[in-house]
Amino acid sequence: MDELYKITTAQSSPAHEPNVVSEHTIRFVESTVEGSPLREKIRDIAASDLSIENSLNRRRFERFRTDFSSNLLKCLREQDFEYGLDTPADELVRKTFIENESVAKEWLNQLFVENYNEKTVIMGILRVLSHFEYQEVAPQGPTMALAALSNNSAEVRECGIRAFENWSNLESLKVLRSVNCQEVWLNDYLQQVIVDIEEEL
Repeated sequence: MDELYKITTAQSSPAHEPNVVSEHTIRFVESTVEGSPLREKIRDIAASDLSIENSLNRRRFERFRTDFSSNLLKCLREQDFEYGLDTPADELVRKTFIENESVAKEWLNQLFVENYNEKTVIMGILRVLSHFEYQEVAPQGPTMALAALSNNSAEVRECGIRAFENWSNLESLKVLRSVNCQEVWLNDYLQQVIVDIEEEL
């Protein structure tokens, strides 16, 4: 006869999140091998570790939207950015990266998509991301910079080029070599960035 047991375990989580309870069902099946009874332990996991992690990340993402989005958007819209200088927006984004880098990148990517037609916001996001190392913001950061290169605004496209210039690696070089700029001034800048990265590498 099968015996059914249910094991409930509490999983620790950050102080601002309630503990997550994971239920695992363990079924013991009576079987025999050459006349000797054996117990085969079969685990039927009601909520796998992966689904628990996905659920936690969704909750973290929503909390980032609730706790940080309005503040960051305010900073981006009101701040005068100067290349090379940190701003309150930089500080806020660094704080989110320290808390959860993966969720922070997804959250920023979502803000970028939602505000793609508001150049002040997407330029601000790109400027902040360009202050990080390439590996820290990949793949979402480079994807946003690449999307900026297709924007109608020459200012936004310049900002995308500047982001790749700051990251200054082989991946940046590959992207920039494929860019076509109609504006003479922007194309001149692009070509100079390409030369500079080639010399650096």
